[in-house]
Amino acid sequence: MEKLNIVIAEDDPAQAEAVALMIKSLRPAWRVVATPASASQTLDVLHRYQPDIALLDIGLADTRSGLDIAKEVARHCPIIFVTGEPSHALAAFDIGAADYLVKPLRLARLEQALLRTEQILRDSAIRPSTSEAPGETEGAARYLQMTSGRKLIWTAVNEVRYLQAETGYTRFFLKESSGLVRHGIQTVALRLDRRDFWQIHRSVIVNARFVEEIERDDIGRLLIRMQGYRFHRARRWHRNWR
Repeated sequence: MEKLNIVIAEDDPAQAEAVALMIKSLRPAWRVVATPASASQTLDVLHRYQPDIALLDIGLADTRSGLDIAKEVARHCPIIFVTGEPSHALAAFDIGAADYLVKPLRLARLEQALLRTEQILRDSAIRPSTSEAPGETEGAARYLQMTSGRKLIWTAVNEVRYLQAETGYTRFFLKESSGLVRHGIQTVALRLDRRDFWQIHRSVIVNARFVEEIERDDIGRLLIRMQGYRFHRARRWHRNWR
């Protein structure tokens, strides 16, 4: 993949150097721009360098851990956790980590994580919104981590066809699969870019990229045709399509 800027947040300088050397051996064109040792330093580095990928240790030298700052970091770039604490994997994936690597770090396992993260970056065309233009959502999510049975699924948000509310959850539908997020649909809607995701009903949000046709049926209801789906919605929801 093209040149990428990497941040390695690690409170052990020797460990940070070892990880940097491993990345250099796997991706010679990539550049490690900073190796912060604390949570506060990591956030400073994040805003200064705007890296493409962040590798975070959970046990950073600060009052806040890697888990504490991960939600902030995830708004800007994919996260790979590199830690000696295997017990936090579920919490890390719930935040939205691309991968979770347990020390001692193996080169083959790091390569797997880098490939996965490269695919996320390659598939994603969404960037966080920073302007105040009408319809834009500041800090819109770029990536999504959800569950399907016992599997964890990571995808770019722009690959989601539509969302549907379920009790206490939101189900995301992709081209050939679906998964759940443990948040209600109104909470999820706050992290979506309203230019692309249209709420046509209190329980349904569709991705405009996959809308093929909108028309009215004989009794005045809207018929929304998408790639592989169709929805009927009453006239009073027509305002959501403007």
